[in-house]
Amino acid sequence: MAKDIIRNNAGAGIVVTRQSSAWIVGNSITGNGSHGAVVDRPSQSDDVGNTIDANQGDAHRATHNSGINLESEGKESVQVGTNSTAAASSNTGVGSAATLAGT
Repeated sequence: MAKDIIRNNAGAGIVVTRQSSAWIVGNSITGNGSHGAVVDRPSQSDDVGNTIDANQGDAHRATHNSGINLESEGKESVQVGTNSTAAASSNTGVGSAATLAGT
């Protein structure tokens, strides 16, 4: 998913779960009722160049043997930049959280 606006959901903005994978690039993920992006139950995502702010949880959360790559290999990361959060509208949780063997 790329260049989408994901906002004002009751739960998390993006959920990758049950042995899935996702390439989450250049999105605005804001104002969600839980975490910005959740990767859960042996799943994997590359999160690059996103603006993730004003969520009621962590910007990124990996749990249950899942992982989030915060930069992409190769030229893609140079083209899209890094993830960011506006200081004036930060998430209520942490920037990146890994629990229950998440990385």
